[in-house]
Amino acid sequence: MHERAAHTQFDPTTFLVAPARAFEDLRAGEMLRAPSRTLIDAHASAFLVVPPDNHPVHYDAEWAARHRHTAAALHGLQVLAFTAHKYLLRRRVS
Repeated sequence: MHERAAHTQFDPTTFLVAPARAFEDLRAGEMLRAPSRTLIDAHASAFLVVPPDNHPVHYDAEWAARHRHTAAALHGLQVLAFTAHKYLLRRRVS
């Protein structure tokens, strides 16, 4: 029988994906590395009702393939929302 490692309490006040920085400290071209999140078609479909942009690149895989995309593309506003959400969660615990 394997012994389990001692369980430690998770402390969100000390957990940071990346160091917290103010907006003015960010520079063009920098990348934010964050834990991955698997998105499925349901995420994209649900988001299609938010912005008034119903371009087929966001929902039609066949259209996207005909225009050199490997899949339908998430809306930029959706990517921003996920990124901001991760940032805001980090800020809330500090």
